[in-house]
Amino acid sequence: MPELPEAETIVRGLRAQILNRRIISIHFPRARYFRPQLEQPLQHYIDARIRDVFRHGKSVIVQLETPSRSTAFIVVRLGMTGQLLLGSSMDRHTHARFELAPPGPALCFRDHRQFGRMLFVSDWRTIFQSRLCGASNRSRDAQLKDYSATGSSLPASVPLVADPLKIDADNFVEIFSGRRGMIKAALMGQQLLVGVGNIYADESLFGARIHPKQKIHRLSRSQLRRYFFTLVRILNQAIERGGSSISDFVNANNLQGEFQLVHRVYGRTGGKCLRKGCPGIIKRIRIATRSTHYCPKCQRQV
Repeated sequence: MPELPEAETIVRGLRAQILNRRIISIHFPRARYFRPQLEQPLQHYIDARIRDVFRHGKSVIVQLETPSRSTAFIVVRLGMTGQLLLGSSMDRHTHARFELAPPGPALCFRDHRQFGRMLFVSDWRTIFQSRLCGASNRSRDAQLKDYSATGSSLPASVPLVADPLKIDADNFVEIFSGRRGMIKAALMGQQLLVGVGNIYADESLFGARIHPKQKIHRLSRSQLRRYFFTLVRILNQAIERGGSSISDFVNANNLQGEFQLVHRVYGRTGGKCLRKGCPGIIKRIRIATRSTHYCPKCQRQV
């Protein structure tokens, strides 16, 4: 948490207010606890213009045009409690503050549990490169280091870990078909798919009537296809409602989302199953160290 819908909600709020503004100063008031990753000296990003704000998986990505006309990106990984806020937040949990021009609200990054990360890079795709095919991890890491050092762009042929809202059903089936392991653990692992975490794995598996411990290789291609459409539908519904405000999530304007009001299994341990005609009671188990919610009656393992 935050997951894909929350990141998309933040992106939409930021795009409405910071596009084409310039960064006139960057402050890291708690640098002892929060150290951003910088490919270039910090001064390289001062006076840069914000050209775009978008998302990949759970990460918010800000595209910059630097004074030297080069392109750079700020990749914000929100972690468990990260917040990107427009305003004047400067409390003890504020780890980064960007003053912008023309005058208006500053952009602040808050994170009281300090699991979030901020990376200043020349090519955002290097962070999401798939490690499941092609060269070995060691040679791929060396390749990425070379691209980073020279400032050149990663070739378009280099595969990225898939984002569920940027692929189609055929892509999803090819990624997951025949894989070993449990479906929920694979969804949350961020190696096959980025953006789906605990909340939306639970909600989408319930929607598709799939047990969270179901072995992936025992799901047919048609079952995987149906699951993909369920996942996309639930992610889009969550985006429409501004995400799920569990714990600390708020959007860029410090407003809570509403999708938590219609969760069907997540956080409903001991509650009656909301599927019409199902007598089941929502059960809570642990998968990959995370709490998992499902209905044992309508989500049977096969």
